Amino acid sequence: MESYRNADNRVCHRTILNVGFMEDVTPEQLNAIQKQLTQRYEHKQAVFKAEEDPVVNQYVEEFWQRIVGSKKLDLVASGKLSRMVDMDTLQHSNAREIGAENIAYQSWEKLQLTPLLLSAGFTRNRPG
Repeated sequence: MESYRNADNRVCHRTILNVGFMEDVTPEQLNAIQKQLTQRYEHKQAVFKAEEDPVVNQYVEEFWQRIVGSKKLDLVASGKLSRMVDMDTLQHSNAREIGAENIAYQSWEKLQLTPLLLSAGFTRNRPG
């Protein structure tokens, strides 16, 4: 299935490939087939190589050929032309990260360190 928005901005669904019942594969193999087909369409490569499963590979090749033959997907537009932002050339400057600071702040709050330090005689004022 493919989801898309039509000219009226409504979400629509289109069946790309109907494979029918596949009783000779496990749910894990079905997931692997789906992921590999999606990655192939999006021109992505897996970061970690999964175990080579000949059944999965056979189905992926067969289904991909059926998808290409049916011409239901615009395989040219699935590349850089269809992106709203080209992530390969995106640049930014003055980037800031707040991950470590946020973790420290959340830990400080959960441990309730401010009331503890105030009760021990510390003040909120900074020395001038």
